[in-house]
Amino acid sequence: MTYRITDTVRPVQLLAPVTVAGTVTTAVVDRNNWTALVLLLALGANGGTLDASHYGTPTIQESDTLVAADFTAVADADLLYTFSAVAAGADVAKAQRAEYIGSKRYVRVVLTVTGTVSVVMGVIALLGLPAMAAATEPTTGLTAA
Repeated sequence: MTYRITDTVRPVQLLAPVTVAGTVTTAVVDRNNWTALVLLLALGANGGTLDASHYGTPTIQESDTLVAADFTAVADADLLYTFSAVAAGADVAKAQRAEYIGSKRYVRVVLTVTGTVSVVMGVIALLGLPAMAAATEPTTGLTAA
C-alpha cells in the first residue's frame, strides 16, 4: 500500500480571505472522526497603521455543540502553537498556525480588529489522522446558531 498524505489530511475553508474591520467569526469545523486539527491563518495587506492601539487578534474557540453561546476560548493547555496578535506591519503578508489538541468536537476562530485599521485574513482548518480508516469527508460551512 502506498502512503499518501491526502489519505490522512482534509482541508476545510473556514473563512475565505476577507478584509476584517471589527469582529468576524469563521465557520465551524467539525472534528468528528478526526484526531488532529491544525488551523492556518493567512494574513494579507492591512489598511492603516498597525500599532499598540490598532491591531488584529485571532482567538480560537471550542464547543461540544453548535449553539453559538456555548463556544468559549480554548485554554492554552489545549493548543500547541497558537496565533499571535497582528500589531505591526511585519505581521502581515504571512501565515500563522495553531494546533488544537483539546477534546471538543467543534472549533472556530474569531477575528477581532481593534482601532481604525483593517487586515485581510483567511482561515483554513486541516483535519488529520482520521480515527477510522474510512473517515467521512468533513462537513463544511457549519455555523453556530
